[in-house]
Amino acid sequence: MSSLEPVFSYKNSRGKFYALDFRCRGHRVRVRGFVSSKEAATIAETIRIKILTDSYDPSELRNSRSNNKVTYNDVFIRCLRTSKAKQSTLTKLEGEYSAQIEERFSARKINSITGREISVFLNEKLEILSSGYVRNLYSNFLWVFKKANDLRIINEIPEFAAPKVKASRKRAFLKMEECKSLLVKAYSQPEVYWSEITHAIHFLILTGMRIGELRALRASDIDVEKGTILIERRLYNGVIDDPKNGKKQYIPLHPQLVEVFQRQKKISEEIRKSKGSDREELFLSRRSGNPLSHNGIANKVKALAVEVLGSDEGITSHCFRRSLSQHLIESGLDITSVSSMLRNTKQVMLKSYTQSNLSKLAEDFSSLEMTGSIN
Repeated sequence: MSSLEPVFSYKNSRGKFYALDFRCRGHRVRVRGFVSSKEAATIAETIRIKILTDSYDPSELRNSRSNNKVTYNDVFIRCLRTSKAKQSTLTKLEGEYSAQIEERFSARKINSITGREISVFLNEKLEILSSGYVRNLYSNFLWVFKKANDLRIINEIPEFAAPKVKASRKRAFLKMEECKSLLVKAYSQPEVYWSEITHAIHFLILTGMRIGELRALRASDIDVEKGTILIERRLYNGVIDDPKNGKKQYIPLHPQLVEVFQRQKKISEEIRKSKGSDREELFLSRRSGNPLSHNGIANKVKALAVEVLGSDEGITSHCFRRSLSQHLIESGLDITSVSSMLRNTKQVMLKSYTQSNLSKLAEDFSSLEMTGSIN
């Protein structure tokens, strides 16, 4: 074997890789594309031993390296087909993959993907997605690479760290008068705050719905005569799923939302016709015909907060849920009924309730002035 170091690194547009280049007993060995120096050194040592024992066959090496043609998507599909996990779990994994991972990694050869690439990707996602969801993506990657390693498509699982959760941001609580100010500004500037987004914000303020529940809401879920809204699904990162607590539940429809609902229903029908969309959701984007995006709503909420309140610190679409809870309790509504309406899953707050006190909640809730007349 050459006295020169057989393993060396090189860089290309995809990152840093390692290669072999050495001579041993008349054989010239050149192999590129390893994702770690350890993997390259292990292969070099294996080849050296085979040469010294007269069992080296270059064609065998070429055949083993043909696994380099296997893409990330190939292995992911193999994972789905061979996994013994529940179908609901596989559906969730497939939804995460198609919504976040597929575009960036599906066509890549799996042995060319580095741990650093994955770590950077996960940290980017942490800027726009919840830490819990990004951890799911981390597990998704690990699942695929473990399968590739088991199948000997790769010699080593690339090292990538679980995403680090950022320190909790300050949580804001808004008074109902502040919420009303946000709505007044939004309704007065339809060229900036499109009606479908303003209506969505209005619903968030007066229902306490989670953003995923609002995005999955359909007109058929709202019964104006009974004054109820059915919460039975959520839309989260492109996947329709059960509500966060897994329970379907009716919550009261405040009278001030009836007109908003009627206007939004007409808007969504117009969007379906113009975009040829078959989506059933109530809040559709006039640009795509698909449900309003999480970021689209969140960005407008922050823009409103800066324009009206002077700052967007702690202001998210979820702060309306916390603000409604505080407002209802301060207005004298029973804390048990409020926690039931908001479907709070904390053990200390979640208590069983009967149909009679749900009716009492609806009556009390409807009698509150809330935001009053906006436009």
